[in-house]
Amino acid sequence: MESTKSPPQFGQQADPGESCVPEPLIQTLLCALVDIAGAECGYLLLVQEDALTLGAKASPDACELYFDAPPQVTPALPRSLLEHVRENDTQVLLSDLTTPHPFADDPYFSTHRPKSLLCLPIHRKTEPLGIFYLENRSTSNTFDTERLARMQSLATSVAASLATIRQLRSQSQAEQATAQISAALSASEQTMRELVEMLPAAVYVCDAQGRIESFNRSAVELWGRAPHRDDPAERFCGGYGRYTLGGVFVPRNATPMAEVLRSGVPATNRELVYERPDGSRRTAILNIIARRDSHGVLTGAISCLTDITERREAEERIHYMAHYDALTGLPNRILLQDRMNQAITVAQRSGGKVAVLFLDLDNFKHINDSLGHLVGDRLLRMVANRLRQCLRGIDSVARLGGDEFVLTLAAVAGPRDASSVAQKILATLNEPCLIDGNLLHIDGSIGISLYPDDGIDVESLMRAADTAMYHAKRRGRSNYQFFTAALNVAAQQRFDVESRLRQALARHELTLHFQPQIDLHSGRIVSAEALLRWSPDGKPTVSCGSFIAIAEETGLILPIGNWVLRQACHQLRRWHESGFERMQIAVNLSARQFYQPGFLRMVNDALTEAGVSPSALELEITESILMQRSSDNIATLGQLKAMGIKLSVDDFGTGYSSLAYLQRFPLHALKIDQSFVRGIGTDSNDTALVIAIIAMANSLRLQVVAEGVETDEQAAFLREQGCAIGQGFHFGKAVTGDRMLELLRSTPH
Repeated sequence: MESTKSPPQFGQQADPGESCVPEPLIQTLLCALVDIAGAECGYLLLVQEDALTLGAKASPDACELYFDAPPQVTPALPRSLLEHVRENDTQVLLSDLTTPHPFADDPYFSTHRPKSLLCLPIHRKTEPLGIFYLENRSTSNTFDTERLARMQSLATSVAASLATIRQLRSQSQAEQATAQISAALSASEQTMRELVEMLPAAVYVCDAQGRIESFNRSAVELWGRAPHRDDPAERFCGGYGRYTLGGVFVPRNATPMAEVLRSGVPATNRELVYERPDGSRRTAILNIIARRDSHGVLTGAISCLTDITERREAEERIHYMAHYDALTGLPNRILLQDRMNQAITVAQRSGGKVAVLFLDLDNFKHINDSLGHLVGDRLLRMVANRLRQCLRGIDSVARLGGDEFVLTLAAVAGPRDASSVAQKILATLNEPCLIDGNLLHIDGSIGISLYPDDGIDVESLMRAADTAMYHAKRRGRSNYQFFTAALNVAAQQRFDVESRLRQALARHELTLHFQPQIDLHSGRIVSAEALLRWSPDGKPTVSCGSFIAIAEETGLILPIGNWVLRQACHQLRRWHESGFERMQIAVNLSARQFYQPGFLRMVNDALTEAGVSPSALELEITESILMQRSSDNIATLGQLKAMGIKLSVDDFGTGYSSLAYLQRFPLHALKIDQSFVRGIGTDSNDTALVIAIIAMANSLRLQVVAEGVETDEQAAFLREQGCAIGQGFHFGKAVTGDRMLELLRSTPH
């Protein structure tokens, strides 16, 4: 019949006749105490003949007891610190020894270079017992001040036991009475039991057959119930195939407890994953030492388990946060690089290829701005799920941030495999997404690079795919493009232009030229359009058409545009001071400038600094600003109008706005795009369109400015149709401010 009697817990009286050997318990407890404190090593120094003598030396893995040590501090420790603690009867906690401290002159610190230490005085009632010294040479701030009182209590109990044993051993055999020895050992055993019961780590004591003899309260909490006497220790220390060591399931006869009971060799720092009776899984660090009698015969084992479940879960959370995108759950840039490196390594060995697809969502910013970030976040999660479904198990997808994703296709045969996946991605993205009643459509532009054709490392492959993605956007979006050598040259040129453009303002390489705008009836110069020119150091002057797109993409258009407006206003002031007070100036305005914070203040400051009237300034805006009709941009346009500034629509006819739509905005003029003016008399469609624009603009009381006038026939046609202003090479190219002043003096005014 199976016994149901539970073994005694620590603190309970053991059965009569059961032997106790306190030294292994002391060793286990000191190891546990050092581990709990966060130290790498600890020394227990006892007072003997008014001197400090070494009682024990411990680490988290091992402990040595010294019963016959000479009365001196062994090994070398910081004497000045120990003397201070002993003389002043006070504890010392030095959390960061890399910073100045009162004991820095002690030679010990320059030789051993610890990072943090804790030194505790130990008493038995009022009698000093010694000092407990803990040290960590790897990290600072390792000792938790909340545990000091508990640690000091535990250390005091251990020191008292050691002192008692040492005292008994030092007495002559003749003076030792059997009753005294028995009472001392019994008291020491009781102290040990109380001490073990206080430990936060679980402790099990078993016999040579592996049956549990005793355990502490923490053992019950760790396992979820109290074990019975006949429970084998392997159930609690790894066994029955339900436990793993280092992630690998182990058979019962290979458990740490079985190893120790068979060989007597300690099992230290084994990480154990086990399943409790309630089905929950926990993780613990396991240490087991053998028990031997006075003749060295193996009589059992003592195991100590420290629950590290919360620590492991925290480490896993930190690892997840470091390697995964919080919004989509996809790998982030760090994990992407690691997986891409793995795919490249496999391809190097097999001679295969790896494809990298750089995906950027088209028009995501518009959805995010118009419907809010919550809708945008849900859309990104839906996109992430769709991308996962497009891949095989060996492939991976990561989110770099914003609306950028990177897919790594391992072991592909060539471009055909990559293009097949790209087509699949574009098709799945094209399916509408229903979010909060909004039916959203999203597209993407994909750039593709191949290993080893376009690069042999992560950085070069990512750069090539990114370059190809921008080429896909320029080709009309919602498509994919492979990286080519020509794209690399173009990307390098673009990077070179961007780098030099960033220094252009500081180096005074930017200038303004001015193209006259002519009254088609009187021939008088009534205004001039400010046109930006760039003269890079040592290179020919270039017009804004070759670099303005880069300035828009990079945001450089903001400082450059502000500079243009101020320079144009100052030039206008010089013309006015030269006697041409009726002269006006037109300045192009980008959408990024229009929407920048403080835009109205910047315009007002430019006019005030130059001292010119707002009515002499005309701002040319794009149709895209009108198309994004909102209360904000309507209000901004209204405020510009109220200031007296004229507003015109540049390159009219190339966008999507209609003349009927224009009446809702406070506009002054339309500028017919030069592509339509060029077709007057040669293209019937262009001619009809110009006639319609002029007629409808006049009906809306809007002035019409024709750009790109190159012949006298075009000028005459425009004049006959009622167009007021002409601009183009027929009247003059863009010139400097001084040359424009000469033209003003030589023409009727």
